[in-house]
Amino acid sequence: MATNNLREFNAALDQFHTEEVVGAASMLVRRVAFAIDRQLVMSTPVGNPDLWRANNSPKKRKRGEKGYVGQGYVGGRARANWIPTLSVPATAEVDRKDKTGAATIALLAPVAADFRLGQTIWLSSNIPYIQRLNDGHSTQAPAGFVELAIQAGIREAFK
Repeated sequence: MATNNLREFNAALDQFHTEEVVGAASMLVRRVAFAIDRQLVMSTPVGNPDLWRANNSPKKRKRGEKGYVGQGYVGGRARANWIPTLSVPATAEVDRKDKTGAATIALLAPVAADFRLGQTIWLSSNIPYIQRLNDGHSTQAPAGFVELAIQAGIREAFK
C-alpha cells in the first residue's frame, strides 16, 4: 500500500513540476523579456534634426530655412533595430524606421510564444552606432540607457 502511495505522490509531484513550476517560470521569463523590450525600445533615441548641433549653432535654424540640416529626415532606425531572437543573438540590422516603437515591440510576441525554459531570449541591435548612442552621444538619452532600460524593465516585471 505504501509503495502505491509513494508512486502516486511522485507522479503528482512530477505533474506539478511540469504544469506549475515550469509554466510559472516560463511566464516569468516572458514577462521580464516583454518589460525589458518595452523599456529598451522606448528608451532608444529617435533622430530629430531640430536638436542637431548643425541646426543650433551658431544660430537656431528651423525646418525649411536655408541651411537647415536634415530636411526630409525620418528618424527611428535605431529604435527599429532591436531584434528579438531565441537562443542566438541577431547578426543583421534591419532597414526600417519605427519612431513610435510599436512595431518593434510587437516583434517579441512570436519569439516569446516559441520560448521554452532553458532557452535565451535575445534583444540585439547591430546598427553600427548603437554603442555611441549608449555612450551618451544623443541628447535624448543618457549614457548607459541600455543598462538603465534593463534595470527599469526588471523592476516593471516584478511590480
